[in-house]
Amino acid sequence: MAAYLTVASVGTLLVAVSAFSPAALGAALYYLVHSSLAVATLFLVAEQIGARRGPVGDRLEEGAPLAQSAMLGTLFVLTAVALTGLPPLAGFVGKIMILQSTAALPGAGVIWSVILVAGFLSLVGLMRAGSLLFWNTTPGAVPAGPRVRSGLVPPLALVACGVALALFAAPVQRYTDAAARQLGDRGQYGAAVLGEPAAATTRPFPAGVRTDGARP
Repeated sequence: MAAYLTVASVGTLLVAVSAFSPAALGAALYYLVHSSLAVATLFLVAEQIGARRGPVGDRLEEGAPLAQSAMLGTLFVLTAVALTGLPPLAGFVGKIMILQSTAALPGAGVIWSVILVAGFLSLVGLMRAGSLLFWNTTPGAVPAGPRVRSGLVPPLALVACGVALALFAAPVQRYTDAAARQLGDRGQYGAAVLGEPAAATTRPFPAGVRTDGARP
């Protein structure tokens, strides 16, 4: 399931990149950071859940209750909120940036529908998985797995990074927007690498693309 959600995140990134505008590329860079943190957190949480479910492992089927289920459940919920783009974490900010940057495109309705429906389906899948992992357990079974808390440190650290990305969204957005403009400025790149005057090189984006993401 974590792998499928990775595909969904990559698809969201490709939608933003395909708009081919500085605003959309800046939004994609912001979402790339968030997506990397969120997907990595999900894989780490899945590994910890699998280690605590005995022979069932990480399969989505009924098993013994989880040791340290409260902490793992909290991590799972926070990761689900981040991946599906629910407020107030960085996934919501990143998707809003992508939707705003593609609002003026001719296919904006299709883009918005795909992103929102994919987020809703991801939320439904994570809710069903969470209810199975944490609530639908074998009656009378003894909690399985280790009680070592050190394995929870990496996902907790990544969750903290995701929260910080949401709290400092404005300065991070300014940085990603500046990075997007610089990536599109081939003249500046040529001047830095080849020593050519920036004015003598080509324009950063095609003439038919406006910097606000709209097309004439």
